[in-house]
Amino acid sequence: MKLFLRDSLLVLASAILLWLLLPSPPPYFENKSYKCHYLETHASDIKTLFLGNSVFESGVDPNVLGDSLFLAASGGRIIWYDIKMAERYIPRMPNLKTVFYPLLHCISDLGRLDGNRSLTESFALEYYITTQLPPPPQAAASMTLPGTTLPRIGRYVVDVTVDSLGFLPLDGHPEGILMIPNYEQKHADSVASQLAQLATICRDNGIRFIVLTTPYSSEFISNMPPASHDSLHAVITKAQALLNGSYSIEYYDYIDHPDFRDDSLYYNWNHLNRQGAHLFALRLKEDFGL
Repeated sequence: MKLFLRDSLLVLASAILLWLLLPSPPPYFENKSYKCHYLETHASDIKTLFLGNSVFESGVDPNVLGDSLFLAASGGRIIWYDIKMAERYIPRMPNLKTVFYPLLHCISDLGRLDGNRSLTESFALEYYITTQLPPPPQAAASMTLPGTTLPRIGRYVVDVTVDSLGFLPLDGHPEGILMIPNYEQKHADSVASQLAQLATICRDNGIRFIVLTTPYSSEFISNMPPASHDSLHAVITKAQALLNGSYSIEYYDYIDHPDFRDDSLYYNWNHLNRQGAHLFALRLKEDFGL
C-alpha cells in the first residue's frame, strides 16, 4: 500500500512538473477567441467596429477600409453576445467613433437556436469557453459552466481562419442555394429592445451607432413577402422609441440596392462572396466616409 501511494505521488508530481514546464498556450485558439484578444490588445487602435454575425464577418472586406477598422462580427452570433461584448469592450476603446450592426431580414434574437435546448446550450458553452461571455437566459437556467482554469484539449493548436482584421471571405458562387431562405420575422419586439440596449451603450460612450441591412440576392428578393421589408424599418422605429429621444439610431437598408443585383456577387442567398464583400466595403467607404 505504501509503495502504491509513493508511486502515485511520484506520478502526480511528475505530471505537475511537466505541466509547469510546458510553454504557455497561445492567447487565442480560434476565430472568436482571436477577435476578443484583438479587442483587448488593440483597444486604442480601433475607430470603427463591426459587431454582428456572418453577413458582416464574410460580407465586408475591411482591407479596403484601413487598419483602424475591425470586424468583431462572428458567424451565427445572436444579439445577446453583441450586447455583452459591447458592455465589456466599448468602454475600453477611447478612439472608437462608430459601431455598425446588421439587421437581418429574418428578424430573430435567437436565430437557429430558437426552440432547440441542446443546441442552445452547446452554443452557449462554446462561447463561454472561447470568449468567457455569459450564456443567454435561454441556456443559463439549465446548464453548468466549466471552471475557467481547466485545460483545453488541443490547447496549443491555433485554428484561426479569419485574417488579421477579422475577415472570413467566402469564395465563388456555388450552383443553387446552399441554405433554405428564411423569411420568418417573429422576434421583432425583442430585437428592437436589444438594439436599444446596444444603442444605449454607444450613446453613453459618445459613439455613433449605425444599423445596416446588407444586400440580398435577387432570387431572395423576388420571393420576399412585400410587408416583410417594412418590418425591418418598424424594428428600428420601435428601438428608437425605447430611447425616448435621447439618442438617434441610424438605419440604412441595402437589401435591394441596385449595385448588388448581380447574383454572381453572392455565395448564397444572403451572403456576399469575396468579390461582393469587396464591392460592399467600397460602397460603405463612400457612404460613410470610412
